[in-house]
Amino acid sequence: MKLYHSSTQAVEHPDINHSRDYLDFGKGFYLTSIYDQAVRYGQRFIRRNRPAWLNTYEFSDNVEGWKVLRFESYDKSWLDFVSKCRAGEDDTE
Repeated sequence: MKLYHSSTQAVEHPDINHSRDYLDFGKGFYLTSIYDQAVRYGQRFIRRNRPAWLNTYEFSDNVEGWKVLRFESYDKSWLDFVSKCRAGEDDTE
């Protein structure tokens, strides 16, 4: 599966150490499988006169040993989770 991450720099080795706190899904390295979404996000940097990189990764869907939380839709449980993360109250660690 191909995944994308827009940034102001090339990111060869993703990590969460450079992540901000209180993001929609907590501290982390955010990726999307939607190419157009990644391009639009990168355009935000360009509008602010900053460099824009579209980092592309090949990802295996083997997540054995990973902690994965899946939401099948934008329902109340999804909204509750996002709200807690934005408030710094997520309990996913």
